[in-house]
Amino acid sequence: MAADELWIPFRGMNVHIKVIEPEGALLRRVFVLSSPVISTFNWRKILPEMNQAGALTVVMDLPGFGQSACGPGAPQDNRTRASLAWGVIDEIDAGLGEEGAWHLMGHGSACQVLMDMANLHPDSVSSQIYICPLLAESWLHTGGLTHAGWYRRNIESPAGFRAFVERLAARPLDEYVVDAMRQPYLRRGAEESFLRMLASRGRPLPLRGFAPVMALMGEKDPLQDRRETDRMRELIPEAEIHTLKTAGHLPMETHSHALRDYIRGWMNYVG
Repeated sequence: MAADELWIPFRGMNVHIKVIEPEGALLRRVFVLSSPVISTFNWRKILPEMNQAGALTVVMDLPGFGQSACGPGAPQDNRTRASLAWGVIDEIDAGLGEEGAWHLMGHGSACQVLMDMANLHPDSVSSQIYICPLLAESWLHTGGLTHAGWYRRNIESPAGFRAFVERLAARPLDEYVVDAMRQPYLRRGAEESFLRMLASRGRPLPLRGFAPVMALMGEKDPLQDRRETDRMRELIPEAEIHTLKTAGHLPMETHSHALRDYIRGWMNYVG
């Protein structure tokens, strides 16, 4: 499965995306958005499912995270991020020679961006898939993500970072996975992007439009509590919610087969 790796300029910064062509005929289009704690790397076990389902798939790292440029110019408000994401999609559509509706899939706090995307252009959305969505602010207190000292102990320290991501995953991870997840945070400007993200958090608006939504939650996710589920039902009362009983916050790493099964069933259902 070949992937084209691109950096799209936005306000003087480069945004990282991967584009994966479908295995056969183009049947659907899928846009995948990474959260601050993961990158395009972490979707590697899930992408073959879209490829085999006839999907043109675009995977994007949030500005300031993953392999996208980081630093003071990286936008942190979700409406700007949503506009940027639609700009990327517009470029892909232009290359195809026609516009089309997209399935939107994201992880963690990036699901807030997907909601803004759907509210900006509801007619361009086929469906949405939220993986371990963080739509309330309770995760900040649950995860203890509050200040620069925490960042230095848990991100800059190799042992601290391993403990942090394995707590998120609710199980041990392979060393190469932990290393790949840590590398983006070692770049100049990464700490600033992370702390600005915490300071500029916003609350998403209720979802408009008629595109169906599926949410996949991890029962052992340390960043989620009852408030997250309540917020989901408040904002998206029609969402189809499933819980992975033994998953934490990183099911694309620890429960990829179950995730692929759900995605396959969803794509077959919504078309």
